[in-house]
Amino acid sequence: QAKTLSFRTCEALKQGMELHPEMLAHVILALNLKERCNAAQVCRAWKAAVDLSCRMTTVLRLGASDCMWKVENLTGLFSKYCLLQELHLSTELLLPVDAIRAIAAILKSSLRCLTGFMVSNCVEGTQPAVTELAKIHSLEELRLEGTLLTGQSFLELAQQCTSLKRLSCHEILATSDQLRQITQCCPNLVALGEVNLSVHNELEGLTPEPARNSLVQLSKLNSLGINLFTEIDDSVIR
Repeated sequence: QAKTLSFRTCEALKQGMELHPEMLAHVILALNLKERCNAAQVCRAWKAAVDLSCRMTTVLRLGASDCMWKVENLTGLFSKYCLLQELHLSTELLLPVDAIRAIAAILKSSLRCLTGFMVSNCVEGTQPAVTELAKIHSLEELRLEGTLLTGQSFLELAQQCTSLKRLSCHEILATSDQLRQITQCCPNLVALGEVNLSVHNELEGLTPEPARNSLVQLSKLNSLGINLFTEIDDSVIR
């Protein structure tokens, strides 16, 4: 199996055969995911070092070809990388709800930053995938490229992930009242970026509010990068 590694990597690892397990684990940290899997099959000492390197890993990037995106595969993978603080998943593939559930079950108390891609046809109510994400109470940064969030799901995130500081996604479909509740529930939220923010009070049969009211709810943010879609209102300019 070591033949599948680069020649330079193999030579470095061969020299590490007599190294202390922790030192060898630090060498293995430089390998990508597939190389680590191959290294783990060389001998028991290397497997122990690979397992240790997984527990030492705090940042993991998974490409579309790094593993099968099935719940059983991801459960086995994340059980090894149980102390991850940042997880960046390829945005080329849709992240299924079962996969999110597996991530939340294992990393709910350690994960600080998550990048991924989800699709939902919901324009109202809660979204199952976001409900699972909200179980990761330690989240501080969430990047959901190409994803639409309903106001109710955004509120659910804010209520469960009170440490959330930064959020970016494709679109948020919310009411002014939901935005008000979100800023109250999530006082640490300082940045909202790359978002098409659609304020639709008519979803709840409410009288349309001035666009300025929607922006007031977000006035405490340090960074705001949005396209605001609401009723035409000259007051927003002021």
